[in-house]
Amino acid sequence: MTAHRPRPRRWLAALVALAVGAAPLGDVAAQPDPAAQRRARAGELTDDGLAAYARGDGEAALAAFRAAYELVPNNALLLNLGLAAERAGQPATAIDYFERFLAVAPTDGHAPEVRVRIAALRERLAADEARRRDEDAARQAEVDRQAREALARDQAYRDQQARAAEARAVTTFAARNRATIA
Repeated sequence: MTAHRPRPRRWLAALVALAVGAAPLGDVAAQPDPAAQRRARAGELTDDGLAAYARGDGEAALAAFRAAYELVPNNALLLNLGLAAERAGQPATAIDYFERFLAVAPTDGHAPEVRVRIAALRERLAADEARRRDEDAARQAEVDRQAREALARDQAYRDQQARAAEARAVTTFAARNRATIA
């Protein structure tokens, strides 16, 4: 009777191991959980992003948060991506991430602040666009001014050449007339 007893205990141990998420006892080796590995790596990348953000490196924070989001997409990372893009000087990208955050979490506690940030970023983009238009107009005005000056110099040169040619012609004509009179 004792010869049959170890076998049920081994099965019982295997079932308990399966029930608690451990690998079964015996020949099968424990396999790492790919989802858990992705979450762990995303956590490391998020920590890297937070450290980069804290030291003011928006570009590095943005890259780390993007990599983390690719592994494990979640709302908090969308918010972090928006903040990092804003710090990296990419307002359009920040707006995109903030809007994506609001689309999935419109009632989140951060939503009101995110809406304010979006409005401020849109104002900034509009001001930047107006400044670019003004700068472009000023550059074009300068190009036009230089072109007018070049045309005026060219016309003055042609006028001077025409007067010089006329003076030579008058001088030549007068010289011929004197020669015929003399």
